[in-house]
Amino acid sequence: MQKKEETLRYSLKRGQKEINTFLCEEKVEKEMEERQLGSVIFMSTSQYLSILLLLPCPNCLDLIASNRTFYTRVSGFNIYCVITCLLCKTSTQYSNEDSGMKYSQVVAGATLAGGVYRNSFQTALATIGVTNQCCKKSYFNCQACMYKSIIDSAKSSCEAILYELLDHLESAHLPSQEKVLPIGFDFSWSHLRNAH
Repeated sequence: MQKKEETLRYSLKRGQKEINTFLCEEKVEKEMEERQLGSVIFMSTSQYLSILLLLPCPNCLDLIASNRTFYTRVSGFNIYCVITCLLCKTSTQYSNEDSGMKYSQVVAGATLAGGVYRNSFQTALATIGVTNQCCKKSYFNCQACMYKSIIDSAKSSCEAILYELLDHLESAHLPSQEKVLPIGFDFSWSHLRNAH
């Protein structure tokens, strides 16, 4: 009988947690939409870890930070944290990155798109307090992952524009006139990547 009660209590706690998580996500989405917040947060590592330690244990709901241990691992811009409750032995994993987004890839893409040198972007990030950044090899690996999509997009964009220009040349000039189409390409993103 007692085991059934414990199972029922655990199921209720788990159900409450799922409902609370859903309601929390719903409220956050509504607030972000109403206020048009977007992504605007830069946060110090100590503040982020402090907030994680102050969260209640998802299993026993204990709030006392001294009843927890935590382990952190940093990779590029990602902080991975495992907090273990000493009372109920529950371990909870946290990360500052969404599962679908890697900040290192976003930064590498931003430098490619902006035509900025890696060192310049690192200096800019360091100026606003981001001192732990991805290494050169990791940075260029992230950029390499984006090359194919960038090149494919550039090719399709150039092809579409070229056909539009050729159609315009045909309609704008008389049949006996010579048609001249000067073309130039900017490969600065390739130059910047290969410069370092």
